Amino acid sequence: MVKKLFYVYVHRFSNGTLYVGKGFKKRARQFYGRNSYWNRVRAKYGSPIVRVIFKDLTEKESLDIEVETIKRFKDKGKTLCNLTSGGDGVTGMKRTRKSKEEYSKKYSKKFHFVRIDGTEEFIGYQWEFVEKTGFCDSNVSALCVGKACSMAGWRLSHTKEWGLFGPRHPFFGKPLPDFVKRKISESTSGDKNHNYSSKIINFYNEKTGDKFTGTQKELADYSGHGRSGFSQMISGKINSFHGWLPLGRGYTGKASGERNKNHNPTIYSFQSIETGIVYTTTQNDFRKRFPRISHSEVSAICRGKRKTSQGFRCLDPIG
Repeated sequence: MVKKLFYVYVHRFSNGTLYVGKGFKKRARQFYGRNSYWNRVRAKYGSPIVRVIFKDLTEKESLDIEVETIKRFKDKGKTLCNLTSGGDGVTGMKRTRKSKEEYSKKYSKKFHFVRIDGTEEFIGYQWEFVEKTGFCDSNVSALCVGKACSMAGWRLSHTKEWGLFGPRHPFFGKPLPDFVKRKISESTSGDKNHNYSSKIINFYNEKTGDKFTGTQKELADYSGHGRSGFSQMISGKINSFHGWLPLGRGYTGKASGERNKNHNPTIYSFQSIETGIVYTTTQNDFRKRFPRISHSEVSAICRGKRKTSQGFRCLDPIG
């Protein structure tokens, strides 16, 4: 008696693309071992919705229904991820060498593999190169699709020499002449540098009250601090640099201390439950003295939302 273990399923992606397949056990919900078109659609639109449309079938019945379903969807103008018309996926089938050769001639192309040292070369299909050398198929595939420049001393003939790394690079270990270094320095210094700014800006220091008018380079030379920090400050990546700000710019970043609207200078009395010692200070100073207590915990006991925190309590909470 033939066991009816197979089914036909459909994958539906969010863009309306479909995929029809046959399988058994968990194949419908396995998202690996799919064709490249299916993988590209999934990478762009996410995982598909899986729906089993026919079940309790023999393998022959499932193959026939797969072909009919694919034809029906194509007649309706649906976009399919299937690369064939179906009916060609036989469970447990192992391709013979002859079938591999026929498949390669139809769908593959030959590659020209050469040794980096130039001692050997090979022209043939990817699987032939794998059988000849015994290398891992995935590594050879990465070399053929361009994900790797070289592999175990082999590369493709069209791979450029400068794509090699380490001692195989033609300029490895060769220092640049002084006149070349000088030309590079001249071409990227001063106003030729894309990071150079010749704009005159009025600066002031919020800490000392000093004022300065000039470029960011002149300010860096005047203050003795690095130019990169002033560049970030002018571009808005940081609000100030060692207290310096462009004149007219308000402090737009995260406020701290007295600038913080939640800053509370009120004096509280905090008592240790274990020793009974009382500390009279502000929330911030108490937090600095006992850093194991977070700001939110100190604020909670001061507002009466918590009775104790980390072995302390507030004797005069608000609330």
